[in-house]
Amino acid sequence: MHNRIITIGLTAALTAAACSSDGDPALPAETTEAPATTLSATSEATGEASTTTTTEVATTEAVTTMAVGPEDVTFDTSDGLTLQGRILPGDSTWVVLGHMFPADMSSWFEFAEQVAAAGHTAFAFNNRGYGSSDGDRNDPRVGTDGAAALELARSRGAAKIFYFGASMNGAAALLLAAQEDLAGIATLSGVPQFGDADGLAVITEIAEPKLFIAARDDSGAVGDAEDFFDRSSEPRELLVFEVGGHGTDMFGENGDVLTETLLRFIAEH
Repeated sequence: MHNRIITIGLTAALTAAACSSDGDPALPAETTEAPATTLSATSEATGEASTTTTTEVATTEAVTTMAVGPEDVTFDTSDGLTLQGRILPGDSTWVVLGHMFPADMSSWFEFAEQVAAAGHTAFAFNNRGYGSSDGDRNDPRVGTDGAAALELARSRGAAKIFYFGASMNGAAALLLAAQEDLAGIATLSGVPQFGDADGLAVITEIAEPKLFIAARDDSGAVGDAEDFFDRSSEPRELLVFEVGGHGTDMFGENGDVLTETLLRFIAEH
């Protein structure tokens, strides 16, 4: 089914914990009380089982399993900046991971390991002004940075590319899907516009599969996700958690279901 709405319901307990206050600059920076919860899904939110493939290389004495670790890379943008990224190698299906404000690419590392374990290549990168990337984060050009990341993926042999963007990179995901030939996009608390990326202006032009994700305790994020879903064409999905916070912070409360949903989205497309 291409047109899918998934709502994740949570039953509250009396114990409360403070959520992260990190979020998009357009959202209020305040601490929200989030109850300890037990997760129950009301529709298909679990992914397909994935397998890890190891390569065995025969020597004259023994068979050795080859392990390949993360690769730190740099790449250039069209306006002359050098950005930093990390690749976890796999097959020719690449998943490019754009972080939220004010986090950096490390916010995607745990999920990137799951992508690599499923046999695909994960590529997380730092936007300009974050980590060791050149530039000023106060002059955001998430569309330009994301396009450079896609170019790097193609130069390294990517045959299929997914772009998963949190918060500010949700706007980049929308823009790039309208401009590029992608396998699919996912937004985690994606915003409509950020820097040089006006994703809402081009959302009706996106033919690729789309997955919009948000949590109700993240001010405004569910409204944006629902608006994206309503404006976009099939294939499209909407996943709403009751709690979880902003962007990649949702992995904290909803890690298993969120990871399974994203991996299932990759496997289906």
